[in-house]
Amino acid sequence: SGSIGGSFIEFKESQGFDVDVMSLDVEELETAEGIRDWISTYYNSHPLLEYVLLVGDVNGSYTLPSFSIQSINEPELDVTDYPYTYFDSNDILAPKFYIGRWAVRSPTDLLNIKVRTIQYVTMENLSETGKQYVNNALLVAGNYKQTSDGDEVPPETWPVTPVWTSVWLMEELFQFGYTSIDTAFFHAGSQISNNPVIGESWTEGVGIINYRGWGNSHGWHKPEFYIEDINDLNHGWKLPVVMSFVCNTGDFGADVPPQVGPSKCFGEELLTKGTPTNPKGAAAMIGPSDLDTDTRFNNVMCGAMWDEFLEGRESELGPALFVGKQALIKEFPELSGSNDVVEFYHHIYGILGDPSLSVWLQAPQNMTADIEDDPILNSSFVTTVVTDENMSSLANVVGALLYNSNLIANGLSNHE
Repeated sequence: SGSIGGSFIEFKESQGFDVDVMSLDVEELETAEGIRDWISTYYNSHPLLEYVLLVGDVNGSYTLPSFSIQSINEPELDVTDYPYTYFDSNDILAPKFYIGRWAVRSPTDLLNIKVRTIQYVTMENLSETGKQYVNNALLVAGNYKQTSDGDEVPPETWPVTPVWTSVWLMEELFQFGYTSIDTAFFHAGSQISNNPVIGESWTEGVGIINYRGWGNSHGWHKPEFYIEDINDLNHGWKLPVVMSFVCNTGDFGADVPPQVGPSKCFGEELLTKGTPTNPKGAAAMIGPSDLDTDTRFNNVMCGAMWDEFLEGRESELGPALFVGKQALIKEFPELSGSNDVVEFYHHIYGILGDPSLSVWLQAPQNMTADIEDDPILNSSFVTTVVTDENMSSLANVVGALLYNSNLIANGLSNHE
């Protein structure tokens, strides 16, 4: 619906995407297998398909089913949308497209996610000064461990790489050009469980948040930040993208029996807390559905994904997450066989949010297209020059031509 916050379909078309909408009711689909078969047929006739966005939760009033995969560490089944992206068991590590989910349970959930997704990109509700929030980052990490029974182990046995990885990322961000990076690190030498930096920094406004450490479907354990803490945030339209490389925080099936988790996991709440005019949480998040992910695999995925962002090879969530997953093949080739660790991590890590969302890495600058000086179209083609604030021409800018809210043509600017 475009009644409040604008049409999401028109918004995606304005970014140059061709958008088709499939309704489960219209197609009379009720099972994940049936949906997958429909997508397979669609893909065969639309081989340029890049992104699929699922809208609905695995249970509740707006059900859109998912798949499950047996955990490699726990006697549990983990929810996963990844099987929608491949149609042959030989292609598990080579998906046809990228996928994400808006796990909505009500019209309000849908409105909350839609509006914040659009506003994260357009920044229409922010002043020029307010837009500078994306120059800021928040890194949260916890060196911590418990036994399988939930008992705490001595600090000298805690893993150390969650904080190490986060320190590495901090240095990479500084080198990229960030000047304001807040950190909340929990480790043997600084055991601050309830660190106020998290809520304060989040509320002040940060473009990206990265977590490594210890958690579950309720949130982060060390330092502590849980679902109920989201209510205390007051950042408004200064929405971050959250990368949560820690157990279970993206488990949108946490309340599917026999599991007894929250009706909405940490990641789902990040996208639906607040109101359409006062959002709380994030524009999108990445996280796993498994309760017992391993530090060494999480670290590799985190590092590879951020390399992809900061070195300019990818800007969108779906492709960047895929690079993180593929890095496990290089680092752990002995675990890349059928039904092994690498395949498992491809399944359990997912995107709650729009998989085509481009992540802001520092504040955007203004662009100008000379077509704006003469908007009357009277020929079969359109030529325009796109320049930055210094009047230098820009390459690889997406252009979209819409007529009566319908995408007519799109293109990419060249270097000339």
